[in-house]
Amino acid sequence: PATTEIYTLSLHDALPICPFDWDRSIITEAAEKYKVDPALIESVIKVESDFRANAVSEKGAVGLMQLMKPTASDLGVRNRFDPRENVFGGTKYLKGLLQRFDGNLEHALGAYNAGPAAVEKYTACLPMRKRNATLKKFLIISATSRHGNHRRRVNPNNPERYRRI
Repeated sequence: PATTEIYTLSLHDALPICPFDWDRSIITEAAEKYKVDPALIESVIKVESDFRANAVSEKGAVGLMQLMKPTASDLGVRNRFDPRENVFGGTKYLKGLLQRFDGNLEHALGAYNAGPAAVEKYTACLPMRKRNATLKKFLIISATSRHGNHRRRVNPNNPERYRRI
């Protein structure tokens, strides 16, 4: 006689063990194509989406690098949920911001987070708490990614150390 087995799954069982349900070599490929430090790309992904390809913000930003629809369209990204398209588009955007702000990492990351118009308008007086908190996240994650040592101390108040990429 046939037997029927019953399985009970918890929510934990339904979640992936590793958040990387996408190929992380995409980061290296995008870094090489656009000449951007892969640790910086990884830090943007960590801060923006926590490595979740299906992340959607309250404001409508989508994917690993949290691209808004108009930005994605300008970058030629058709499917913002596609990890490859999203990372290549986000990296292209980040590279453009680094060029726009003459390699100033603080301004480029601020523009990635708040938009380039906000940085250009309020360069001297961006809401300091938000800007500093976001910048510290990017720099700490970028430094630990770059050096692979979570015990390494980084001075996030000194963005000059990571100014040119």
